[in-house]
Amino acid sequence: LLGMFNDEDYANLMEWLYKFSRNTKVSYRVFAMEVINEMFLTSLRCRSNKSLPPQLEYRLTYQYLIKIVLSRCSDRSPSVRSKALACLSTAASSDDNHELTSAISRAVFNFTHVDPLLME
Repeated sequence: LLGMFNDEDYANLMEWLYKFSRNTKVSYRVFAMEVINEMFLTSLRCRSNKSLPPQLEYRLTYQYLIKIVLSRCSDRSPSVRSKALACLSTAASSDDNHELTSAISRAVFNFTHVDPLLME
């Protein structure tokens, strides 16, 4: 279903998902976490060669979705928090998606590269 959208509509869908994750109804926030979790299990949409404005381009990244999930990890509802933590766990345990694990590192730890000299 998501493959039917062009890049701009897909980016707008991601913005809608963000707004849905911040809804006052707990069931809406849980649903947003479930959708994001499924997006982590499947690969994120590949962008076409068309250039998008930077604010729309950012919505097509894993980092955008991870920031949504991280914001829900401190939700007032225990069910939303647990779904968000499950999403984060799914993303972190993704061995075959380097882009996703790199986005988690950037979002959670605020760095893009670990200097090997710092590891010694």
